[in-house]
Amino acid sequence: MQDEVIVPRTALICAAVFGWAGDDWCSWPSPAEKQTILAWAQFYGSFPEAELQTEFDRLVDEGLFFRVHADAFEQPCYYCSYDSRFIMELLRFDIGCADPAKGETALEFWMRFPKELDAEFGAEWRNQGMCKGQGSQGSWPWGPCLGRECCCLSEDKEARCTWDLKFLR
Repeated sequence: MQDEVIVPRTALICAAVFGWAGDDWCSWPSPAEKQTILAWAQFYGSFPEAELQTEFDRLVDEGLFFRVHADAFEQPCYYCSYDSRFIMELLRFDIGCADPAKGETALEFWMRFPKELDAEFGAEWRNQGMCKGQGSQGSWPWGPCLGRECCCLSEDKEARCTWDLKFLR
C-alpha cells in the first residue's frame, strides 16, 4: 500500500472490500462474525485490539457495517453496506481496487451493487444482510440472510449455518 501508514480505519475498510489481505475484492457471501472482520483487518497492520474495536464501532455508527440477527447468532454478526463513501477513502492507496477481469472497479461495484439489492429486496437486505444460496429467491442466487429460519441450518453437534455462524441455543 505504497509508503503510507495504515490506520485501523483503513484496515477495516480494506477488510470490508477484500476480506483477507491478498484476496481480490468481492461481494460478501454471508454475514460475518465481528471477530472475523477484526481478524481480516489485522492482516493489513498490527493494531492494538482496543483501537480496532473502537474504530469498528465508529464504522458501524457511520454505516459501513450493520449488525444482523442480533437474536439469532451466538457471536455478533455484521454485513457490509457497500456505501461507496468508505471505499473512496482507499483510492489514495495502491491496493488493487481495479480488476480488469471483473470488468469494473471495486468503486464501480460498490456504487452499483447496493442499488441492485435495494431494487430486488428493498430495505430487507439492509436489516438482515445477504446470504449466497441459503436465502435465495427469485432470479438472484442469494437473498437476505434468514438467520434461524434458514433451510441449511445444521443440527449436528451445534446449531450453525452453512457459513459456520453459530446460532444461540
